[in-house]
This record gives sequence, C-alpha cells and structure tokens, in this order.
Amino acid sequence: FTSITSIVAAGASLLFGILQSSHGSFRCGKGQIMTIGALCYLVIACHFVAVPDGSDWTRISLILVYALLGVGRATFEGTLRAIFVDFFPNEKEGAFGNIILFSGAASTIGYMLSVTGVLKCEEVSKYCMEYNDGSIHNVLVMEYV
Repeated sequence: FTSITSIVAAGASLLFGILQSSHGSFRCGKGQIMTIGALCYLVIACHFVAVPDGSDWTRISLILVYALLGVGRATFEGTLRAIFVDFFPNEKEGAFGNIILFSGAASTIGYMLSVTGVLKCEEVSKYCMEYNDGSIHNVLVMEYV
C-alpha cells in the first residue's frame, strides 16, 4: 500500500504543474494548490483522531490515507518550494535552508517526544496504544504536534 503515496504524489505533481501553467484552459494559483494539500493533511489528522486504533479500517480507508498523503507530499515538494522562491527571490539558498530547518525541527520534536517517555501511558485506551516493544504511548499528542 505504501507505494500508493509515491504514485499519487507523482501524478499530483504533474497535475498541479498543468493547473498552474498559463497554457491550460483552467488555471489556478499556488494558493489554491497549497489549500488542497493542507486540506489533505487535515483530513488525515481527523481520520486518525476519529479512529485512532485502526480496528475499523478497511483497505479503502488505507488507500484513502496513502492517496491523501501523496497529494500533500506533492504540494510540499513542488508548490511550497515554489512559493518560498517567490518570497525570497534573491535568497533562494536561504529559502530552502528555512524549509529544511523547520522540517528538521518538527522531526526532532517528534522524535524527542517519542523517546523521552513524555508520551508514555499506564494502560491502553483509545489514544494510548501499545507498540510492538510492549510500551504504551499517547498518540493523540503526536497527532496534534
């Protein structure tokens, strides 16, 4: 299933490029494309908040999550970077450096929260899940971070 994300991201990147070009009959701007990507990530977060343990998930819901991740990834890899270049036309290196800095900072915060024991729970509940190693973690906090 995980290859769905890459396939959808490739297709969405091509589609977004066509939609943003001035040659097509239907044209939309970068803001609309970014809104689509943000909404995809919002739907994924809502899905995990509504059904956190995955017990009611079907193949269709998994395909939907991976497809939405692909669309979100396409907006991050293409449109977001183009917007940063537009905002910093004379400092392209600094613009891409900012993207990497904030992405790395978010990953670091998530990693530190997961390994320091801050998110450990005493017992399994709706948002406290047992991992393969037997530890129990609060996944709701990670969904909001």
